Amino acid sequence: EIERFKENEIGTWGRLYFRNFARNSRFQCFTFEPVGADEVRSGLDKRVPKGVYNMRWHDSPRFKRRLPHIYNKQVPANRYILIHAGNLPGHTEGCILLGFNYDERGVWNSRAALDEFMAKLRSMYKDDLSSVKLKIINDF
Repeated sequence: EIERFKENEIGTWGRLYFRNFARNSRFQCFTFEPVGADEVRSGLDKRVPKGVYNMRWHDSPRFKRRLPHIYNKQVPANRYILIHAGNLPGHTEGCILLGFNYDERGVWNSRAALDEFMAKLRSMYKDDLSSVKLKIINDF
């Protein structure tokens, strides 16, 4: 679950909570997304609409690694909303950035947060994320 808690003129911050009670596994970090209205269309650096998303792996040519990719009936897979490393508004490109710390400029320790999040996903779900759902809510 991503619980958004703050937005200003440069972006939107949230907390990502990942829990798997059956495996006694937990993970928490901060998220950073673009500022502004939610957007379903591709190619715009806009925030992801709140809702429940399916998840799958995407082999990203740009990042040269496999990353989590979210989509649902409202937001098609070809929008390519990825969860990836980055710190500042210019790094979001309509996606979700992870970080262990945040301030008024963005999120920090992003690579470490992404690596730990992906390790949790891989350890529990291997190559099949079809049973994973990501819920995004606004709390501001």
